[in-house]
Amino acid sequence: TPDSAVVSDGGDFAYTFGTNEFTAPDSTGKLVTTKGRYITVWRKGPDARWRCVMDYSNPGPPEAPSTS
Repeated sequence: TPDSAVVSDGGDFAYTFGTNEFTAPDSTGKLVTTKGRYITVWRKGPDARWRCVMDYSNPGPPEAPSTS
């Protein structure tokens, strides 16, 4: 989910950042969802299409245990 996008003054370079989550099996096979943050770098090509140049992600802080 993007939080924001920033485009260069020249209009050919940009980045977006926000939150993400992915689900994958842990070592026991149980599905675990990890929430995190990301930043993606974009470049506008000669055909005027935006293409991803780099995409970085890292896990967010651990979720607090439920008190209910």
